[in-house]
Amino acid sequence: MAEKQGKKSSAPNRKDQPVSTTNKATITKTSAADEEDAVCVKCDKVVSAQDYAICCEICESWFHIACQKIPRPVYDYMVVEESGKQLHWNCSFCKHGYENMHRNLKRLEKQQEDITRKQEVIVAELCETKETVREKMEQVDTMENRVSTLEAKNLGVTDCIKQDETIKLSLITRVSELEAKFTGVESGHVGMDKQNTTSMKINQQQAQEQVETVIGEVYRRNTRVNNLVVHGVPEERSGTEEQGNEICMKYIQRIMEVCGVRDSSEKIEKVLRLGKTQQDKDRPLLIELKHNHTKAEIFKNISNLKGKEEFQSIRIQHDLTKIERQHEALLRKEAKNGQSQTVQGQGME
Repeated sequence: MAEKQGKKSSAPNRKDQPVSTTNKATITKTSAADEEDAVCVKCDKVVSAQDYAICCEICESWFHIACQKIPRPVYDYMVVEESGKQLHWNCSFCKHGYENMHRNLKRLEKQQEDITRKQEVIVAELCETKETVREKMEQVDTMENRVSTLEAKNLGVTDCIKQDETIKLSLITRVSELEAKFTGVESGHVGMDKQNTTSMKINQQQAQEQVETVIGEVYRRNTRVNNLVVHGVPEERSGTEEQGNEICMKYIQRIMEVCGVRDSSEKIEKVLRLGKTQQDKDRPLLIELKHNHTKAEIFKNISNLKGKEEFQSIRIQHDLTKIERQHEALLRKEAKNGQSQTVQGQGME
């Protein structure tokens, strides 16, 4: 134990202390700590004015320098430099807590950055979805024009006109509903506006389900945008499935080459048969292309297949969703009924 040089103090209230001629310097205590001797947290012994001790700047607990294994020269240097606030000392408990707090702050900062990036991705996806919906609505307008064409061809047939008008009104109503719903999605309160709720006569849950149905349909169409369905391709049933797929791949590559597509093997993502195997019927082929412009090139030059005996029985069409197939079937039926009624009218004359 060193010779008494003065009172001890906590780090936040340090005062200049001269170094004694015996080089035994201590840190003085604050006035609040003078009333009662402090106790060393490590050894649980009283820290007297004669002891060489040091105080943690965070928890203000006292420790003998021997308990903390602080060399005497280091301690003396800390006393000399105390007035300049150049050195700081914390106990192992506070230091560990500070390190944990620092790590937690870093982790929170990283999580915040991740959330910000995810929000940016979501906003970009919403903008892309909005643009896709706009394009699909333009397609709906095109369908309206096709319906109008059917009306013009069948002006003399009253029943057909009424049926076309019903379809037209249904399409217009559907487009209006879609516009109202997606406007609600943009503003963040679909179905919450009382006027919209009253006019549409549906609750928030029903509106949300319908929006999800539309978005699902848009998503399915987007996933099929590069696809083709080829009917009439001969199916090999005697070999393995891999051999059959290889034959189909080569057959599709020949079709693409006739249609002016170069390096066809590099532009095909996947070729597979649709449905279950049938002994008396060839299943259609689903062709997944890597790029939409390859599909456009095939349809542009599809007339090159005419006159080729190898391709006489095939039929190439878009990979349509269930709703698109139903809509096309309805249009074909309307056109067929319109032509049939026109022929009957001419026969009666």
